[in-house]
This record gives sequence, structure tokens and C-alpha cells, in this order.
Amino acid sequence: MQTHTFIKEPNGNWFIDLPAYTANGAARGDLQMVAGADTMLDVMANASNTVTMPM
Repeated sequence: MQTHTFIKEPNGNWFIDLPAYTANGAARGDLQMVAGADTMLDVMANASNTVTMPM
């Protein structure tokens, strides 16, 4: 099992923190949480800007 961290930016957008993904030239936008994942992270964050969870 791996642990992943999600970070909420000041504009309210959530992204998964995968630096190796973008370091290899992939688009950062691919890491944005959408379609309800952002809402779930807002609930889990409990007013924080980060969520860490095992997957």
C-alpha cells in the first residue's frame, strides 16, 4: 500500500502530489482532482489544505 498526499491550492483546486509524474514531462493538469474527488477532499480535509491517505 502507498500513501498519497493531496494539496489544495489557494484558488480551491485540489491536486495529488506526484512530483515524479510532472518531472517526466507530464501535464500538471492531469493531477487535478475533479468530478467529486475535490468535494470529497474538502470534507476529509476538515478546513486543512492537505489530505494524506493510504491507497
